[in-house]
Amino acid sequence: MVQPIEIKKVLDEPFEYARQWKLEHSKRVIGTFLSDAPEELIDASDSLPFALLDGKKGLGAGIPIPSFACSLIINTLQQAFLRELEFLDGLVIPYLCDSSRSLFHLWKRNFPIQFSDLLRLPKKLKGDGVKVYLVHELRRFMETLEAFYGISITKEGLWKSIGIYNENRRYLRRIKALRYGNPYLMSNFEFFSFIKSSMLMPKNQHNQILKKVITEMESPPVSSPSILPKKVFLSGKIAVPFEIFQWLDEMGLFVADDDLAVGTRYFSYEVKEGEDPFHALAESYFKRIPSALVEGKEDRLSYIVKRVKGGDLKGVISLHLKFCEPLIFDYPDLKKGLDREGIPNLFIETELHTLASSQIKTRLQAFAEMLE
Repeated sequence: MVQPIEIKKVLDEPFEYARQWKLEHSKRVIGTFLSDAPEELIDASDSLPFALLDGKKGLGAGIPIPSFACSLIINTLQQAFLRELEFLDGLVIPYLCDSSRSLFHLWKRNFPIQFSDLLRLPKKLKGDGVKVYLVHELRRFMETLEAFYGISITKEGLWKSIGIYNENRRYLRRIKALRYGNPYLMSNFEFFSFIKSSMLMPKNQHNQILKKVITEMESPPVSSPSILPKKVFLSGKIAVPFEIFQWLDEMGLFVADDDLAVGTRYFSYEVKEGEDPFHALAESYFKRIPSALVEGKEDRLSYIVKRVKGGDLKGVISLHLKFCEPLIFDYPDLKKGLDREGIPNLFIETELHTLASSQIKTRLQAFAEMLE
């Protein structure tokens, strides 16, 4: 499948894409950090939610944050000090870990005139009062957004945004299901390119692209290769460098399922339409795939084992962003559980703009051969 030109453009130069979009539409661009920011609320404020996922490598600007913070945090702050992010009108950071909280405070101190907000999302979804607290926090965020920009977010406007975002999630789930049935319809790199670009583009525009892609996938060629790639589960937070999906394709490893924040976790749920949009948005947090960063109703190990065995997958590849404490603390128990269940698994530590590509390729090749 040929990658649509719009998708290639936004992935090749995400910051330039956002700058041009802002110039052409005279609207705000608000940065978001990973996938738990309430994008529908930002969209309803007539702004573009723009995920800060990687961008260009920093050029050595000194930053007041320890070097043992994850490279995603360091790279984001470094780009800000190098004035690469001046196109942003604000930044929303969900409290994911201590480093993300530090990023917020450093951002607020160094860029005081810009809108910024730390979303204090619950770390545990069990217990009384969690949903009530979450509804309150989402309302607080909306009121902060309204007060800063002098705008009013209507209930009708919020429901409209929720509908558009639900449509995007349904399209991505459909594409995932189609490629699971026929792995040769779309490569790993192409599929995750659609997911990543959905976090950078206006959803209405992205929906139009996905509709065309689905039509093409539902009318596949008559013949297909007889040798199928090995289906695996990809676990972690974010796959960096993004070229890792090309390496998986080269090794004949097909990512049939995952729990990545820039992956299935982003579109696996639906915001149920009802009377109150804030209750609907809050309820959606309880439906998301288990994560090492949030203690949900189902533990992460049980979820992965269920998906691997239920999908007849051959193994699990754990991608760990270096210095990501929640993932590192969670991994030993995950590893023991996978071994206990007899599920082959591989641990790979990565960084943004890593130079260890040959080492990663070698380990993926060895894992693919082991799965034979």
